[in-house]
Amino acid sequence: MTKFKVGDQVRAVSQSHGWGKVSKGDAGVVSHTTKAAGNEGYRVNFPRHRSWNASESDLELVAEGGDFQPHHRKTYKQLKDSVTVKKNALWQEACDDGTQEYVLLDESFNRDPRQTQRIYDRSLVEDDPKHFVEVFKVTPEFMTREELDQWESFKKRGSRPAKNIPDFPMVTTPSCEDVVDVFGPRPKRYSSMSDAVLTRFAGVWNSSRSIDSVARKLKLKRSTVLTYRSAAQERGVELKEMRDIKGGSSQSHKKPVAKAYRDFYVAYKRNGSNLRATVKECGVKTTTGYSYLSVLRHHGFKV
Repeated sequence: MTKFKVGDQVRAVSQSHGWGKVSKGDAGVVSHTTKAAGNEGYRVNFPRHRSWNASESDLELVAEGGDFQPHHRKTYKQLKDSVTVKKNALWQEACDDGTQEYVLLDESFNRDPRQTQRIYDRSLVEDDPKHFVEVFKVTPEFMTREELDQWESFKKRGSRPAKNIPDFPMVTTPSCEDVVDVFGPRPKRYSSMSDAVLTRFAGVWNSSRSIDSVARKLKLKRSTVLTYRSAAQERGVELKEMRDIKGGSSQSHKKPVAKAYRDFYVAYKRNGSNLRATVKECGVKTTTGYSYLSVLRHHGFKV
């Protein structure tokens, strides 16, 4: 009759066929029994070595197969670099009885591949929260207790539908190389707007009472709404006269145009609507010239 049977948990106390990746004191489970030359032999599954060959004298019984209750192996993550092991390395109990040392799961974190890293004093891991934190297996990563609680809470809540944001393209300001003449190629900020987008914009504009109302409906800035309006007018899209200030129309409540804008308008017409020549004559930047044109257009000037 054999001393051990399949399913028994045993501990390695010596070796007859070489240690391999097993160390003295490691615990494993008997997977096969063999008999050669009248001697009982066993194959034992260890955490780091499967089907390890052993003789009867190489093993001692830890728990019989029927009495053994599997223990959940604890796993800890290393929070700081050490002399021998890199940061974020995972350490796990060597067996299922809750009494063995911690072993390094991934050898790529080992700074010295010639040496097997083990921590025999369990308190160095379990009682040192500054250097080690317990993690739990959640496919496909290990998580801390806080991260695990957040993950479980998220699964109970379920995913929420994404907010419905209108599909309006971003508006970019062209550089001086983009436009040579305002009557030449269309600026990029206008050419990037499709006719379908401007048609939807015109529908919202014509059904609203003020520019601020349009901005709220489209969830855009007020300045962006004015840019869309300019693009729509340039494309010939029909837009109603919009109330800019409460109690009146945008035409009846506009402030007088400053002298600098008037001078720019006169120079612009004198140069045959050539923006580059106008900004050179007025001594302003091209981007400032675009701002002047936008203000003049807002006040009803034909530019």
